[in-house]
This record gives sequence, C-alpha cells and structure tokens, in this order.
Amino acid sequence: MSSEMTVLFCDGHFVVAVKPAGVPAQPDPSETPDFLTLLADRIRADEELKVLPTLYPVLRLDRPVGGVTLVARSPQAHAKLDQLIRERAITKRYLVLYSGSLPETTGELRHWLFKIEKLNFSKVVKEGKPGSKEALLRYRVLGTHNNLSLAEAELVTGRHHQIRAQFSEAGCPLWGDRKYGRWPREIRGFGLWAWKLDFVHPFTGEMVVAESLPPMDADPWNRFAQLLQGRPHNLGK
Repeated sequence: MSSEMTVLFCDGHFVVAVKPAGVPAQPDPSETPDFLTLLADRIRADEELKVLPTLYPVLRLDRPVGGVTLVARSPQAHAKLDQLIRERAITKRYLVLYSGSLPETTGELRHWLFKIEKLNFSKVVKEGKPGSKEALLRYRVLGTHNNLSLAEAELVTGRHHQIRAQFSEAGCPLWGDRKYGRWPREIRGFGLWAWKLDFVHPFTGEMVVAESLPPMDADPWNRFAQLLQGRPHNLGK
C-alpha cells in the first residue's frame, strides 16, 4: 500500500484513512490501483486476515482530491454512518485553494445544483428547477498570496462536486480544476483537500476526530505551507 496512505482510525466498524490525491476512490475502468482495494490490502496485512475484507465507502472523494475519508466495514456500520450523514451529524472540512475573490472573508455559499450524469458535471441552476438540489457550505478565508487564496470550507450539504461548482459560480475556480475553471495545462496539482472529519461513533458514543493536512512539499499547497503549519490557530476554529 502506498506510503502516502495513512490510517487514522480503525476498529471493527469503520476506517478513517487518507486518500492520496490522484487515486480513484474505488475500482473504475482505468484499472488504476484504487483507494478501496489498497485500503483492503492494508487492513488484511495489519490484521493478518486470510482474505481481503469487504469495505463499503461512506464518503467518496473525487479522483484528483486527497484527504480524510470514511469507509465502513459492514452493511450495518454503513447504514449507521449514512444515517449520520443524512442527519448532518458528520462535520466535513476542506482546504480550498482558488483564484478570484469571495464576497466576504467569512460567509456562506448557497446555490441549487443540477447533476448532468453523462458529463459528470454539476450545473448551478435557478432555485426549484426539477431534479436540482440545494447546496450550502460555509467558508472562511485563511490567507491570500500572489492572486491565490486559501479558505477552509465546511459542507452543510453533500452534493456532487459541490465545492468545485459553488466556488466556480462565485468566480473563484479551484486551482487546477479544468472541469469548472480555465487553467493552463502546465498547472499541476489540485486545490481541494479533505482535511478534517469529526462525529460521534455510532456504536460506542466516543468522539472521533480525524485530520490530515496536505503534503507541504507539493504544488499547490507549498504556496501556503507557512500558514498551514501554523495550525491550530489558523484552522478548525
């Protein structure tokens, strides 16, 4: 298993681990080694199992996005965690690196998104359009440097490509996101990282807090390495 992939929490119910950016969340037609299979390999080795464990993804990160994600180890655990998501009882925080300027340093973005399946794309539409869903996130700008800004975003809803689509609609496309913004081919990396999850364990009642910052030696995060390494006073407040 990739040395970049870190397990932050693991018990008999679920696993919280870090998906490297660029790794598909689960098997796809590209046949690239995927996060779910790599994680199953890791668990089999760590627990000396004879067969690969069956895993059930709870949160799915887009292929270019890295960071903290959640995987259940049984259908029962998946159902419990899915219920927490529906109840908005899992806090999901992301780091967002983007160009442009948001209207306030702290605020909300609220839109209606319509998913176009054949294009794997979420379009911002007028409220009430049939098939659309409300998308809401909270954000806080952490710093700006050379026409780029870094923000923390907390998802209130969990829509397809939500942060990517909403920031783009606000005139702030994410670094390297060519689906929702215009970036030259020489731009490397992707300006979205799932940095923190927290929720109450649905079986034990304990608080689970898992966090992971992006690699500081990689573009684009190296541009804000000093600010990010100044955590916790900059993040999670």
